Amino acid sequence: MLHQKEITVDRPLRSNDIATIVSVSNEFQSEIHIRKENKQVNLKSPLGVYSLRLAKNDEVTIICHGPDSEAALNTVVRYFMDEKPLSYSRKQRS
Repeated sequence: MLHQKEITVDRPLRSNDIATIVSVSNEFQSEIHIRKENKQVNLKSPLGVYSLRLAKNDEVTIICHGPDSEAALNTVVRYFMDEKPLSYSRKQRS
């Protein structure tokens, strides 16, 4: 199933933030992409995410497609909207 949401990046993203969101994204089976303006990249790819040069107040769309797309979308959106870095593991939820 396809899920997507438009959001505003709430804080500047540092390299450790990008590493965390890439790691979290890789825990899901779904394809996860982020689109900024006319460029869309795989959120599981650190180089792709770096290439977007995400900054505070950027408007982006998170797009998830796959068996766990709703959970993936909720997790990724929460990460971008929180003021603190995400410490999330699907294994911890079990």
